[in-house]
Amino acid sequence: MTAAALVGGLRQAVASVDPLGIDEIPLEAELQVRVDRKYVVEPAVVDDLVRAFGYRVRVLEVGGERCLGYRSVYFDTPERVLFRQAARGAPWRSKVRTRRYDIDGTCMLEIKARNRAGATAKVRRPHPADRLRGLDVDDLAFAAANLARPVALDAAAPILETAYHRCTFVDEDADTRFTVDAAVRCSSPDGASVGFPSHLIVESKTLGPPAAVDRWLWSRGVRPLSLSKFCIGLASLEDGLPANRWARAMRRYVAPSRD
Repeated sequence: MTAAALVGGLRQAVASVDPLGIDEIPLEAELQVRVDRKYVVEPAVVDDLVRAFGYRVRVLEVGGERCLGYRSVYFDTPERVLFRQAARGAPWRSKVRTRRYDIDGTCMLEIKARNRAGATAKVRRPHPADRLRGLDVDDLAFAAANLARPVALDAAAPILETAYHRCTFVDEDADTRFTVDAAVRCSSPDGASVGFPSHLIVESKTLGPPAAVDRWLWSRGVRPLSLSKFCIGLASLEDGLPANRWARAMRRYVAPSRD
């Protein structure tokens, strides 16, 4: 299936859901400190999911668009310290990235830090869009100050770029949200790329306990995966990195990108 077909199918699936403006998202639903659960599913599962939850959620709409384009650049040290934290399942681990929102071209510098309890805290600030692939000394100091555990980032460089389209659903009554990503593509600085050619990624974001969307997926035999675009993309593209945590998902879902 082509990337355009995956995105087109997702647009069609969410067309009947009530829209939500970005300024209407409740503070609780921003969930900057949260527990994430990720699932890889076929498009038909997302169609059923949207039908099941369309009456109780609203979908983020910006400028008339519901499937919003995202582009992220991840940074790590030459030794891949941040990647290796995740590969060994360290209870305290971090990611450093810039992210551009295609709908308006704005860009953020984001640091995601996971603690021993499994909760993820995200700290971010505006970043120049023309420096999506670059961090200056001040940026690196900001990132280092917000890591889960100290890491020397002086030599950190861009090592992976991801691009995808995302629909964000907010359940205002339950203070939870979930996202659906389509046409996920991960690229290395040398231009090689891999993606998820036939599947979508669903991610629930809660303050801790499983949400209704989690229980709905579990009832249909869909279980959460240890999955990260940063980790699975880098492990697929860079030889010699430990990848046992993601090997099964890589074999089942990931393939070289062709479009």
